[in-house]
Amino acid sequence: MRKLFILLSAALLLASCELASPAPGGGRSIHFISTALDYEGTSVNTLEGTLADQQAMRMQLMHLAASEGLDFWSTSITGQDGEYFVRREDWDAGRGVKNIDSRSIGRDSVKSTLLAEIAASSTSVAEDDLFIFYYAGHGADSTEEGKTSLNGALVLGDIDFPALGDWREQPGNLRNLLGVGELKEAISAVKGRKLVILDSCYSGSILPDDSHSRSGEVLEAIRGLFSQPDRGTGGFYFLCAAREDELSYEDGAQGRTHGKFSAALLEALGYVFMADGVEGVGLPSRPLVTFSSLCEAVKGAGLEQWQHPVASQNLVDLVLFDLSGR
Repeated sequence: MRKLFILLSAALLLASCELASPAPGGGRSIHFISTALDYEGTSVNTLEGTLADQQAMRMQLMHLAASEGLDFWSTSITGQDGEYFVRREDWDAGRGVKNIDSRSIGRDSVKSTLLAEIAASSTSVAEDDLFIFYYAGHGADSTEEGKTSLNGALVLGDIDFPALGDWREQPGNLRNLLGVGELKEAISAVKGRKLVILDSCYSGSILPDDSHSRSGEVLEAIRGLFSQPDRGTGGFYFLCAAREDELSYEDGAQGRTHGKFSAALLEALGYVFMADGVEGVGLPSRPLVTFSSLCEAVKGAGLEQWQHPVASQNLVDLVLFDLSGR
């Protein structure tokens, strides 16, 4: 009976995600790739908050990396006012910014550029590093039978809506749609711990059907007692703005337009929104920033009347930043 009690206690501990992977220490780096478009000059509805979301997320993550003394490598792919460009910014923990580079790309090359940047990360990201991918933009609605693979796809350029035929079958459209399956496959080649954040409609499509269900979690936790602990290395952690059948919204509640989900996530990371659109980097209320703490904060942000953010269920938590040594 005592043995059964110990097993159940341990199972409940794991099922509640209390076991956190330890922060790897000063030898690791943060690698951040983000993509955001405003869709100006396209046939797709323009968005007002995506570029502000991308900029704020990059600045806040860089600030947290610097606060912990970690190198930060950032690649931003942006579509603004009909122009598309890639910006690289390398932050050396000891010397500050050591390299900033920006170049223009073709309007129909966002997808190929993004996949190339992710592929390059497969050689530059080490096992102990943290790789974060962030997307702010449209997600495709493709719930028709036989075309569900495109549901939630990242819309990375102009989309043609022909008078006859299905827009999902147009070759030019496929060039600008990155399916969530394609995205997962590309990122799976990257070593290290991988966090994928999607602020887009139908973004929950990237999760397996039962990934955010807690049924069977205790049984899986018991099984985990007899296997080698998973510390997150090589694993995915997903945080999505909406379910696979929901829209993701933006508004100007902070004085400057942001995605509702991104704003909640930024606040959880320590970003500060003040009156009249004044905002900037800050520090979180707790020094240990984990995947589960972000999920908890977003869940408590009161977004349910508009959308329901969803996240992967990982038996082991992921430490993103440890600022206790500041």
